[in-house]
Amino acid sequence: MKLGERFFWLILLQCFISPAFASSLKQATIQRIVDGNEVYIDKSQARVKQSAEEGQQISTGSSRTELLFDRRALGYLGKNSLINLGEDCFSLSNGSVLINGTQRSCIGSKVLGIRGTTYVLSINQEGSYDLAVLTGEAQISGKSEAALLNEQDADILTLYPRLNPVIGIGGTIWGNNANNSDIEGLILGDLAYFQPLSQNSGSSVLYSLTSSSSNFDDAWGVSQEFGYRWFDPNNQRSNGVMAGYTHWQGQIKDSCSRSQLSLGVETERNRWKFAAAGGVPVDNCESQFSFASATVGMPIAEIYQEPITLSLSPYLLAGIGKNYAGGRVGLNIPIGQRLNLFTYGSYDGISETTIGGKISYRFPTGGSFVEAPAISKDDEALRTEVAQSKQSKNTKLRFASIGQIATPCDSGPVKSLINDAYVIKAGEQVRIDPDGTILSCMKMTPKYYSQLVIKHVKGQTPPPESTVIAKTFNELLSNTPAPIDPPPEKQTYDRDIYLTLGTNKNGMPIINSILSSKGEQPFGDINQLIETSDTIQTELNQSKESKNKNKSTNQDQSSKNNENEDSDQASTNTSSADSDTTSTDSSTNDSSNSSTNNSDNSSTNDSSNSSTNDSDNSSTYDSDNSSSNASSDDKDNQATNTRTSTDTNTNTNTNTNTNTNTRTW
Repeated sequence: MKLGERFFWLILLQCFISPAFASSLKQATIQRIVDGNEVYIDKSQARVKQSAEEGQQISTGSSRTELLFDRRALGYLGKNSLINLGEDCFSLSNGSVLINGTQRSCIGSKVLGIRGTTYVLSINQEGSYDLAVLTGEAQISGKSEAALLNEQDADILTLYPRLNPVIGIGGTIWGNNANNSDIEGLILGDLAYFQPLSQNSGSSVLYSLTSSSSNFDDAWGVSQEFGYRWFDPNNQRSNGVMAGYTHWQGQIKDSCSRSQLSLGVETERNRWKFAAAGGVPVDNCESQFSFASATVGMPIAEIYQEPITLSLSPYLLAGIGKNYAGGRVGLNIPIGQRLNLFTYGSYDGISETTIGGKISYRFPTGGSFVEAPAISKDDEALRTEVAQSKQSKNTKLRFASIGQIATPCDSGPVKSLINDAYVIKAGEQVRIDPDGTILSCMKMTPKYYSQLVIKHVKGQTPPPESTVIAKTFNELLSNTPAPIDPPPEKQTYDRDIYLTLGTNKNGMPIINSILSSKGEQPFGDINQLIETSDTIQTELNQSKESKNKNKSTNQDQSSKNNENEDSDQASTNTSSADSDTTSTDSSTNDSSNSSTNNSDNSSTNDSSNSSTNDSDNSSTYDSDNSSSNASSDDKDNQATNTRTSTDTNTNTNTNTNTNTNTRTW
């Protein structure tokens, strides 16, 4: 059998055993319209989800549209563009289109086939075609060769990058000088598990985040958060909402376990982050508190293509009947995609000055943070291409089942056994005449590469190979020598391509930064809740101790006052009794003595004088004797009563009255 016949039967056999390689184009469905509504099918205004079939045209005015080709490829049709749908391929009549997937294009008598390719095809002012390959490889050849080399069709909607579950481990340390004490703090071990629950088009994720912390003694906490993050292509922002429940016990022992519900929102664009969060207690602990916070994060430097972020966070705490304002300054330092450092300082009316830090290490359960079939395939090919370009610029031949294939940027065309076929690699652009002949080939500049992406994808849902496009831009084109005087807009187009693709500089989806951004929140993390509740509980305990001490002091003072009052009352009663006794004795003695003396003297004197003296002496004697006796008796009685009352306070009176009258006759 001759060589030509062998290739004829080989081609025929390939058509039967690999029919998917030469699938016909059945329809193109409009997925999205941006920049107005000037999208038409056969010059009639089109709407989202409307389809065009073989033989029809799709065109745009000042708008752009996203197309789905039989679920095998996505097309991003630019402004003022027109494509015709054929049996096996589409043809571009005006404008430009970006294709991601296994959709062929007809260029004159040639077919643009693809091999895991994202490419941009456009028509220039001269009427020639410009082809730029963003990822993978493209092949220009006849229809039969294109059918043999094309990859098997796959459902393009299943090739979006997907986040894998992630486990995080780490440690947290903090200390403060609250309640006028020496520095007190806590060291906690942290464990977290991130589980995507639902993902859509690589630009949104519903997730669950479970966290736990403990000092392996008294302090511990568990948290469950549910959230939703999505990338908005219209304003190129990554947004998020979350709700969580946290239950914890501080290192200060008491009988109350604390619980809190929290809500939060956040948005990020161009590495600037804005977030707000709040929490309310759902327990009956006396140390319960609520919080409200806001956070602004700004990139200040870059390490390993990841931003070092400075965050400023004012917040408000409400607890034990008071409101406390505070603020925190934090610095987040990523060291690669797995290791992250965070340090902060804060001040508020409860914890006063607090200094803390956190270190965390994350590892995905699936081997990589992002799982995408295209990434694994193209990463290896990309590294090979970079290595080859560094080793030699003279690679001329590649071998495939159809024969020899040339790479036009490295060598001239090589005649194959069947026909001429050309391979254009990622990062290359070629100019093709209307008949399909390659006129020139060159390397794309980073600026031109990013302009093509932004022009077609901005405002649209990022293509499934957005992460591969970002990696290609970094790894293949970033080694292009920079000009001596870089234009000021270099950083602008550098940033815009990542925003358009919804990735960071490492090619990771922005929505993947959930774990790394948790530490930047001033409240809501377990260690922050433990810190605040412990400080409040300490203040409450000190207040109770102070009240108890004051109460005890007041009781002691009251007891002393009562004793003094009893003593004063006893003294007063004794004094009163003494006074009354003295008065009684004096009155009694005076009365008795007066009566006795008068009676005795009167009786004696009267009897004696009456029986003995004459009437003429009676008067004189009575007068003298009465005067003398009265005077003597009063003096004796007064002295005796006074002495007896003073010395013994006894009502005793001794009165001796002897009257001797001697008369001489």
